[in-house]
Amino acid sequence: MSHARPCRRITLIALTVVLALVLTSCFGEDEEPDESATTTTQQVSAPQPPTPPDTQAEVIAVEQPPPPPPTDTVTFEQPPPPPEPPQPPPEPPAEPPVGPDGIVLYTVQAGDTLFSIAQRFGVTLDAVIEANNISNPDVIFEGDTLTIPPG
Repeated sequence: MSHARPCRRITLIALTVVLALVLTSCFGEDEEPDESATTTTQQVSAPQPPTPPDTQAEVIAVEQPPPPPPTDTVTFEQPPPPPEPPQPPPEPPAEPPVGPDGIVLYTVQAGDTLFSIAQRFGVTLDAVIEANNISNPDVIFEGDTLTIPPG
């Protein structure tokens, strides 16, 4: 009986090598050679003398090649969105008419501040506040009409 175990082990090793060669030949021909892949060689040594049955363990490992990348993949590219038509530049606000005494009536536009209005007409902020009797200079409303004193 001691003669049967080494023969069985050799037979299992031989079958493992044959299976590895068959798998390699079936799946290895379609792939391009990969430069980054490493080549592994397996050496088979002479059978070792049998070890006692309670400490003997057999490990059989079969390395399979990685699956080939899919070739039937279809990729759809989204066309770029159409360019937005160019917006015409905003029209500069029309200059308000100046009265004979140099006083201007100005209608507040969106985004205006008392400071920006004063700068636009070349007068001080205090002069605009005083000419319009404004109690809170932080609050003005779009559409309000302001009197701008001469600069």
